[in-house]
Amino acid sequence: MIPKSGYRFSDKIMLQHKLERDDDSKKSHHALDFSESGRTYVMKLTAVAFGCLILAGCTGAPFSSTTPTATWTGKRPIGDTVACVQSALDENARLTGPLTQNAKHRIETVEPERVYQIIPDMLGGKELYFARVRSEGPGRTTIELFIPARQYNAPLRDAVAKCA
Repeated sequence: MIPKSGYRFSDKIMLQHKLERDDDSKKSHHALDFSESGRTYVMKLTAVAFGCLILAGCTGAPFSSTTPTATWTGKRPIGDTVACVQSALDENARLTGPLTQNAKHRIETVEPERVYQIIPDMLGGKELYFARVRSEGPGRTTIELFIPARQYNAPLRDAVAKCA
C-alpha cells in the first residue's frame, strides 16, 4: 500500500488549471489539431501522399506486353463491343478504389472499323493497361486485355467477358 501524501494532484485543481500554449499551438499546425477537422485534414494529406507514391511508381514503367493477359471472341458488332469494353473498364476503375474511381477510358482508332484500343485517360497518357478490340470479319470480334497480373481481377474478367 502506498502512503498518502499531501502533494497529490486532485481532479478539482487540474480542472481549474488552464493549459498554456505558445505560437506553435494547434491553431497554426494542422497536424497537431486532433479535432474532427484536424483528423480529416491529416487523413486527406496522408491519402494524397500515398496516392502520389503509388502513381509515381506506376508512371516510371508503362505497361508494355506483347502477349494479352486475357482474350475473348464474340459475335457482336465492333462498335458495340468497343463501347461495352470502355464501359466495363470505367466501371472496374470506379469499383477498384478511391484513387481510380473517377478514371475514364478513351478510345483510340488504330484501323477504322477494324482495330481499336481502349486506354485509361490518366497519368499523362502513360499506358498502365489497355484493351484492344479487333474485327476478324463479319460477325467475329476479338477482345484482348493487356494488363499486369496484379491488376487483373474476377469482376473485370466477368465484365469484359459480357462484351464478347
